[in-house]
Amino acid sequence: MAQKAPRPGRRIQLYTTDTFPLAGYRIVRAWFIWMRKSGVEDALNALAHNAMIEGADAVIGVRIMVSPATGFSDACVVYGTAVAVERT
Repeated sequence: MAQKAPRPGRRIQLYTTDTFPLAGYRIVRAWFIWMRKSGVEDALNALAHNAMIEGADAVIGVRIMVSPATGFSDACVVYGTAVAVERT
């Protein structure tokens, strides 16, 4: 899949809901995406950045996993479904 250059100032929205929450849009493409980083904020930012590079408009169903032994300061995995949407 060809990657497209992000538009300047574009920001990917991350949603914990399993569906795209805005009325008037439909999902035209969806794919699994994940990221592993050392902290939650870094992982979420990296997830959004990679989704944007891959052509997503948002990520839905975002989940966060951390090791119970180490808490939030160690490795964190975030994942979700990247989606491309269009107005209906």
